Amino acid sequence: MKATAWYLTGLLIALVGCGAERDEPFDPDLPVDDEGDSTAVRIDATKVIDGQQTLFDIEGEKQTHVFRDQEAYWLFLDRYTDLLPVNEPDFDEGQVVLVDLGEQEDSQCQDYLSLESVAAYESGDSGARLSLTYNLNEAVESNGCPDEEAELIRPYYFYYIATRRPMVVSESINE
Repeated sequence: MKATAWYLTGLLIALVGCGAERDEPFDPDLPVDDEGDSTAVRIDATKVIDGQQTLFDIEGEKQTHVFRDQEAYWLFLDRYTDLLPVNEPDFDEGQVVLVDLGEQEDSQCQDYLSLESVAAYESGDSGARLSLTYNLNEAVESNGCPDEEAELIRPYYFYYIATRRPMVVSESINE
């Protein structure tokens, strides 16, 4: 019986030590509401250039990169396209984000993501957030899907974000 009492006492101490007595409840599933945050201010997010096919083969799946200097930006831009953007990004005033949706079949025979919206916010005195929203396009089951593999594309977008603040990127899928 003594062993059970020690076990229960140890379990109680462990629960108290794991945050059972928080001042503020922890709920990671609560959505962040930018309109409700009085310190969040929407800032410009302008498309620099986009495309469906990269200039060189790019390894990996969907990816997002933030470029805070011109050297890193040009290194990646040269891999994606040989076209020059109409408006050159000003890295003294902002930064550039690359949204690469990964390799996809150019057909409706497989599920694929498409970029729905891009919104940027400055919050408080030091931070910024880029909110990316995607649509999940489900495959269409039909006899029209070819037996051979469809052409592969790799949709990508470069966006200029008008802030130099350190930025986090949040992503969501429309339901």
